[in-house]
Amino acid sequence: MLEKHLLRSLVAVVAASCFAVIPNAVGQSNYIAINMGSSGEMSGVGDGQQVGTLHAPPTSPQAILLSGTASTLVTLTPSSYPYSSAYHTLAGQQVGVVRLLYSSPSRAALWQGTADSFVDLHPVGASISRALATDGAQQVGVVDDHAALWTGSAASFENLQPGGFDTSLAGAVFNGVQAGWGNVSGGGQHALLWTGTAGSVVDLHPAGYTSSMVYGLGDGFQVGIGQRLADSADRLLLWHGTADSVTDVTPTEAPASFSVYDAAGAYFAGQTHSDGGVQGHAHVWSIDGEMTDLHTTLPSTYGTYASDARGVDALGNAVGGLSGAIMVLWWRAGLLNPPTFTVGTDTFCESVTVDAAKSMNISSLLTVAEGCSLVLDGADITAGTTKIKIGSTLSGQGTVQGAVRGDPGSRIVATGDLSLGDADAFNSFQTFGELEVGSATVTLNSRGFATLGGLTTLDGGTLTAATGVSIGVGCNLLGWGTVDANIAAGFGSAIAATGNLTLGDADSYSGFYGDGNLYTDNHEVTILDRNEIVLGSLTELGNETGGGTLTAGTANPTDPHPHFVVEQGKNVVGNGTINGNFENHGNVVGNGTAINERITFAEGWTVSGTGTFENTLVMGTFAPGDGPSISAGKNQAFGGTVEILLGGPTPGSGGSSHSQINDSATISLLEDSILSILPWSNYKPNQADAFEIMTWQDSLDGKYSEVMIDPWFAENDIEFFWYYDNVAGPGSLVLVRGRAGDPDFNDDGNVDHEDLEIWEQGFGTQQGPMFGDADLDGDTDGYDFLIWQVQYRVPGGSVGTITTVPEPTSIVLLFTLIALILALCRMRRSDGC
Repeated sequence: MLEKHLLRSLVAVVAASCFAVIPNAVGQSNYIAINMGSSGEMSGVGDGQQVGTLHAPPTSPQAILLSGTASTLVTLTPSSYPYSSAYHTLAGQQVGVVRLLYSSPSRAALWQGTADSFVDLHPVGASISRALATDGAQQVGVVDDHAALWTGSAASFENLQPGGFDTSLAGAVFNGVQAGWGNVSGGGQHALLWTGTAGSVVDLHPAGYTSSMVYGLGDGFQVGIGQRLADSADRLLLWHGTADSVTDVTPTEAPASFSVYDAAGAYFAGQTHSDGGVQGHAHVWSIDGEMTDLHTTLPSTYGTYASDARGVDALGNAVGGLSGAIMVLWWRAGLLNPPTFTVGTDTFCESVTVDAAKSMNISSLLTVAEGCSLVLDGADITAGTTKIKIGSTLSGQGTVQGAVRGDPGSRIVATGDLSLGDADAFNSFQTFGELEVGSATVTLNSRGFATLGGLTTLDGGTLTAATGVSIGVGCNLLGWGTVDANIAAGFGSAIAATGNLTLGDADSYSGFYGDGNLYTDNHEVTILDRNEIVLGSLTELGNETGGGTLTAGTANPTDPHPHFVVEQGKNVVGNGTINGNFENHGNVVGNGTAINERITFAEGWTVSGTGTFENTLVMGTFAPGDGPSISAGKNQAFGGTVEILLGGPTPGSGGSSHSQINDSATISLLEDSILSILPWSNYKPNQADAFEIMTWQDSLDGKYSEVMIDPWFAENDIEFFWYYDNVAGPGSLVLVRGRAGDPDFNDDGNVDHEDLEIWEQGFGTQQGPMFGDADLDGDTDGYDFLIWQVQYRVPGGSVGTITTVPEPTSIVLLFTLIALILALCRMRRSDGC
């Protein structure tokens, strides 16, 4: 049985590859199979370190020490003994053997992490010695077939061979207790226990067994195997210091045949043997009945190889290898902290799973190689940088602390809450690949903006980043849910909603800035910003089946500032509803003139700006420009209040102009629309000054239900009247300073030709309303005729057809023409004029 503690020479050399994690058929623990390199064997594991033997001609074998990955390999072979093997490690010590020549007898060896730390434990006069285990203070093994104990030097050697035994071996040590077995003269093997001397031996051999051996020690218990007398079957046994305390802890699912090579704490490591020519499988068992087939954690390409587990530690981590000379660490729990760690290679990979019981602390670089995947099952990983290469995946739930980099073609997939990056470092999260938030919450940590890649998707989940996310050229965000972060969407980027989507940060002055495309489809997109939301090159609402909704989430109707801003050269198109104050210096274009085809600005909000509006409907307040301004559009509709600022006699922008709305097609005024006339810069128009405040080229559909004149004008003795000039063709709405009285001069209830004759008789006089003074300004003149014309009514009180009125600058000529026409009519009255 001594040979079971020695590494076997493996022959084939197989290229390294990563190993997959497959849930255990039996037991509760998942294992990660880590490739530790080829051309070697692993035999011991403890406290995050692994030892074994490397077969590297011309000088072979070589004792090696690793710390979780192949890249951490250290050769322990001392210069004085060129051949060596390492069997066990714990608490910073390693034990094994050295040889002067390959064929020379072995000498027990002790190291503390380096070749230079080598201590020769071989006792004076001994022929052969081996150190098989250490607990960091004591070392045990065998010297000339006698169980041996050392405390750090050859001189400290203690022979543990008990009386009545031909040979013995000590293969386990823990806290001043040693264990192993001895061969009884003329009998089988007996499990033995010592406390530092041969005379302290306790024979643990249970009744009814032909042989028994202790392989590992825990705090107050011993584990090993025994063969029953009744059926010669191997059983896993647990003792508590006496032979009578033995308990059979063999799992009910255990195969008929298995071998145990090592034990530590509550765990056994070994190999199962099945009938039918199937290769052996590495296994770990525990005293509570858990059994794990470690072979199932290997890639499917290794299905025809044999595997075995040669060493195990008190946490259940195991080491061993494949018959192709590939060294393997099966990592179950605890801390893995090498400087670098690579999941697989660029040639072949499946996956590695890290569950909540495990943690990684990679000081430099953690790499998920091409085609491989790293799965977090509630684990916390710390790495200087985690790099996800093309075609590889980081998925699951948990935490990755440190910089995270995703190559093009990589994927990050959240199956639960996932935290990535370092909040104290700039540019701590950057991916050029895909980020799948799904229905989970993904937190991106970075002191600067986190950079999103080619595609970020949400399926009802939340993406949050305290300092914001940037969506670069050619990058896309798709889905529904919440992006709780400052958003900087670059030119050439796209955000597309597949359901209701919330974007931005309500507490940030830079909650959302767009320079790309935003598509609401027929969903509602709510954008949060403490100040102004800058929309991008294209914002498209709705689709062919219905309208979309764009909402400023933090907006209040009492806010004096705009919530949405469309800069020059940028566009809002489609059909749907916009909620929030809106300032347009670009282009807003609806799909058509039907109500459900327009872009509608909802009631309660203010629409302003110098941009163009086409196929739009403003249900709130329309205030063109920033101050007096000219607004252009096509097929505009108004259902709320239209504000016109009077700051000068001509339309235009600036303090000495007045507002004007121009439409190249039809203006529609809904039933409850209101015209509001407001002063600007204390401008006081002169009597009879006229202001063309709206123009249209095709027609005017409807009229304002109310015209509201700011009280400031009345306080300054300024009154207005207005008229619609040619509603059926190219026309305008004209505002005139003057008093619009009642032109029914004969008080018969009609404004008709008889009243025109009274105006004619009083023209040029100062005789009052009975003689044509409609505006009550003390005289009868052309302005009174305009009032008559605007209010002309046919008998019965209906409004008559209004003819075109000339521009105010031609009004004097009009008066002269009117007088001539009236004189001619008097002369020809008898002819029916």
